[in-house]
Amino acid sequence: MRQLRFRRWEGIFQERNNVSRIGFEKGLTIVCVLAIWPMSMVFAAESWRAFPTEAKNVLFSVDEASLVRGGDMVKFRERIVFIVPEKRDVPSGKKVKEKRIHRVMNCRDKTQAHLYASQIAEDGSRIEEVYRDENKLTMTPILPDTIGEQELQWACKGL
Repeated sequence: MRQLRFRRWEGIFQERNNVSRIGFEKGLTIVCVLAIWPMSMVFAAESWRAFPTEAKNVLFSVDEASLVRGGDMVKFRERIVFIVPEKRDVPSGKKVKEKRIHRVMNCRDKTQAHLYASQIAEDGSRIEEVYRDENKLTMTPILPDTIGEQELQWACKGL
């Protein structure tokens, strides 16, 4: 009789153990998916378009997927990558590898401003970030024959 009880409890323990293992495996899968999903969304959401520049050490691009239009105004993200970082940020002592900017342009007035700007070091760390209140932006003229003018033509096309 004792053997029968042992086997019965053994079966229940084994069944519970399998349920626990299956639950753990499902939970682990969910955790892995949730950890990877935001990164895949970031990469999927970006679509960088290069702009030609005469600077030899600079790659300049805009994120086409970030373009938002509203009336005469457009907003988008841009980045400047220094192939070989030369300039050093004085307070941190780190060389600047990349600059990221969230730019605002007025297509009718041909003016621009920055909502956000950051400098990124060679190791990927953020050196500096600057945020501006959209309601307090000071718009400046976009000069002819500049990358700013190329961006204006691209962003305002069809407006």
